[in-house]
Amino acid sequence: MFKVAIYFSIVIFAWTSYGTQAKSLDADLSTVPQDPANQLMVKMLPLLDHIARQSKCNVFDDLDTTLEVKQKDIADKLMAIQNQQTDFQNTIASLQESLKNVLVDFERKENNQNDMLTKMQTQQAKLMETVSEIYNKVFWPKFQRIGSRLFYVDSESNQDWFQAGKKCREMGGYIASIKDQEELDAIAAKLGDKRYWLGINNRDNHEIYVSEASGKKNPFLKWRPREPNNAKQNEYCVELDNGGMNDHPCSESRYLICQSDNEV
Repeated sequence: MFKVAIYFSIVIFAWTSYGTQAKSLDADLSTVPQDPANQLMVKMLPLLDHIARQSKCNVFDDLDTTLEVKQKDIADKLMAIQNQQTDFQNTIASLQESLKNVLVDFERKENNQNDMLTKMQTQQAKLMETVSEIYNKVFWPKFQRIGSRLFYVDSESNQDWFQAGKKCREMGGYIASIKDQEELDAIAAKLGDKRYWLGINNRDNHEIYVSEASGKKNPFLKWRPREPNNAKQNEYCVELDNGGMNDHPCSESRYLICQSDNEV
């Protein structure tokens, strides 16, 4: 910069002097005073002109060089930014792929766990069924599974409703009630055309039929046509007759059905 300043000063001085002398020379060289100072100026004019021209070239060369350096620096910075952006995109892609793999692995493990849980539940159900069968044979040797519950069916001897209930309790159960149509169909298929006592009755409240086992209102009633009718004015117990229910005097004899539980 110092060099440029010197050149610039010389150029100004040269051009100023050159311009003055040029006018004088153009007018008439013969009229210029021939003192030593003027002679020296005339001789220096070509040199000053060369210096001025050279200074201009050096200034523009320096400017070109500076611009090239700046352009290269900007280009390098842009390239660095592009590289960083590429690295960032690659990192995001890698994270996305890793997350996808984690989700796939998690889903696979979850499916395996669900399969294992299903197998365990199946095995547990089979084990409980086996234990239940063993338990029933030990504690309810005379009972059989009909539908989802255990029942004892006595089709050899008959007794009144009160004796039937007592016998069931001695066996550890209760005189049977029916919970739904499916259970009724399953039991009726084993009875034939004989009549059996059920634990359903309305002895305490003639408006409500309850279960002897649970003491609650019986959830299911399937009456035969025109029943219940309380025809003999004392029909407070219920019998099962060919798949249908009928109210009947509790003192008369019927065959026996017991249940092992008090759910219904």
